[in-house]
Amino acid sequence: MGCKTNTFGTPGVSEREGKEVFFLKNLSHARQIRQRTLGCFERASMPGISNAEREALLSFVVVGGGPTSCEFVSELHDFLRVSQCAFSFLFKGSPSSWWVEDRPRVSSSASSTTFS
Repeated sequence: MGCKTNTFGTPGVSEREGKEVFFLKNLSHARQIRQRTLGCFERASMPGISNAEREALLSFVVVGGGPTSCEFVSELHDFLRVSQCAFSFLFKGSPSSWWVEDRPRVSSSASSTTFS
């Protein structure tokens, strides 16, 4: 854990922070993520939204395999399942999420059998 999020030099990440990219380092970041996620569900339920737009609004990507990402992706999965039930009367389809990590194992603190 450092005091600054490492973007590993990925182009565009720092410039898109707070728009499409959200770090999870402190409470204000968690609030931003929550507000953005709820906003996506609200926009996806609006009349006139195409299926392609709805699918894009309800697609979430978590990048990183550290302990925070492990915990967050679990919480996101639970939230999406509950939200899918709550919003099911408004639209067809379901939210989706992806977890991306470039290392062979996700959390270095997890055993090799945890995520197999």
